[in-house]
This record gives sequence, C-alpha cells and structure tokens, in this order.
Amino acid sequence: MRLAFAAAAVTIVLGISLGSTSSATADEPSALAKAGEAMNPMNWSMPKWKKPQWNFLSKPEPPRITKKDENVFSTVSRKTASGWNKTKQALSPSNLFPASQTKSAPVDESPGFFSSMFPPKAEPKKISTPNDFLSLPRSLP
Repeated sequence: MRLAFAAAAVTIVLGISLGSTSSATADEPSALAKAGEAMNPMNWSMPKWKKPQWNFLSKPEPPRITKKDENVFSTVSRKTASGWNKTKQALSPSNLFPASQTKSAPVDESPGFFSSMFPPKAEPKKISTPNDFLSLPRSLP
C-alpha cells in the first residue's frame, strides 16, 4: 500500500511538472498530466502564500544632504579665525589676572605658635665683595 501511494505521488509530481513543459500544444495535456489528474479527484493544489509587506523598507529614507560650505579655503579661514579668537581671549591679561584677584587681603604679620617659642635665626652676612667671600669659614669635605 505504501509503495503504491509513493508511486502515485511521484507520478503526480512528474505529471504536473512534465505535463506543463513537454506538451506539443497548449490545449492538449500530456499523458502524465492526465494520470496525475486521475489520481487527484479533489483537484487539490498547494496553497499560495503571499509575500509579507515590510513597511519599514517601503518608507523613503530621509535625505542625508547637509549644507556644504562654499569651498575648502573659506572653511579653513573661518575655523582658523575662530581658533585664533579663542586663543586671544584665553591669553588676554584681563582673563589671566581678573580684578577680583588683584586685591590682596591684609597679611597678619604676627608670628605663629612655634616661631614665638624659638628666637629668630640670625640673618646670614651679606657678601658684597670678593674679600668678604674669601673671609667666610671654609668647610673641608
């Protein structure tokens, strides 16, 4: 029974595929096509499937064109001028030393805690001539 069913299925497939291509005239079906039709009394065929519609592919892409400058020279000139202006502004004396920082707070000249406990060190002798330098005590290594 299985062998007969397999043979019929092969005959149907071959009859349909060969019948449409090998017939001499369009009106007259081939012998295999007739045999296939005899084995398919319900006139069954494979269902037809529609292609899915992809909405995201059918939408037009937005334009990617941006406004272009006149030429390369104008672009370089504009960017160089902008950079130079920023450099001048950053290095201007008014930005380096703002008026609020130039006012110094009065410095308290009172000695700290530890410096009030110890006497101040004697200032070193100022050397003004070569003889003063030569008169300094020498230390051997």
